Parts: sequence; C-alpha cells; structure tokens
Amino acid sequence: MVRAARAAAKARAGAGTIELPPGRYEVVMEPAAVVDVLQNLSLYGFNGKACLGMTRWPDGG
Repeated sequence: MVRAARAAAKARAGAGTIELPPGRYEVVMEPAAVVDVLQNLSLYGFNGKACLGMTRWPDGG
C-alpha cells in the first residue's frame, strides 16, 4: 500500500507541469533512478568498443 500511495503522490505532483525553455538545469534524482542510469551506461556506454572505434554509445551499437 505504501508504494501505491507514493506512486499516486508522484502522479499528483506531476500534474500541471509547464514546458521549460532549452537550457541547463539542476536535476535531483531518486537513488533508483541513478542506479538505472548507471546500469545503462555501464552496459552500453562504458566499454572498450568505443576505444577501438567499433561503436559510439549514442548509436546503440
């Protein structure tokens, strides 16, 4: 029940959002979001293929 209440609170907090102009913004991420970003970078971004010229991380190869 706690997770559902937290999810509902996040959904309510996201209502009424506004569009921001392009620019640099500070971002605060929850620990689970940081883990997800780092896992994806470790799997797809931080490897020796880029050094060998075999792929670039944004290309997904």
